[in-house]
Amino acid sequence: MTLEPHIKAALQPLADVFSERSEDISRFVATGNSWESWLLWEWCARCKRRQDLVTRIEPIYSDFSRAAVTGQKRADLSVAPADGGRPAVFELATVHPGNADKWIKGGKLAEDASKLGTVDLARAVPVLVVAVLSVKADPTEDLRWAARVTRGPAWQVEIPLTGQGKALLRAWALGSPA
Repeated sequence: MTLEPHIKAALQPLADVFSERSEDISRFVATGNSWESWLLWEWCARCKRRQDLVTRIEPIYSDFSRAAVTGQKRADLSVAPADGGRPAVFELATVHPGNADKWIKGGKLAEDASKLGTVDLARAVPVLVVAVLSVKADPTEDLRWAARVTRGPAWQVEIPLTGQGKALLRAWALGSPA
């Protein structure tokens, strides 16, 4: 599935964060700890600077989902074209050797995809974004499982990290409108 122009426009600021802050991101990945919240706020701030996008951080899924969805589950980000149209609802996963077990074996990636599966496709476009990272000079071993997790992305970019390693940013829309 190809991505709508406003979705691609929203993904570019995320790629810019990785390009411009690669030294910091390399350090974050090396700790093995989570830094997804920091990345989400950086991405949100950059999207909000764009006049052509309307951006919301942590919107409630019920704003975009079928009537049966209840509760206060939140997406990571939503971005709509400023001139109207269906917003994109994003879930962001930052997967690196320090947290891969949580995302893959622990089911967090499947959980994010499941939440996106509740989105009413007539109301919004669900988009899963996976940032796969390694700080090794040869990241092949760290990233070997990435192909299984992220087959067939509609958008992708590879960004070298400062020093060594790289980030693979991949995104795809889930489902298609009825």
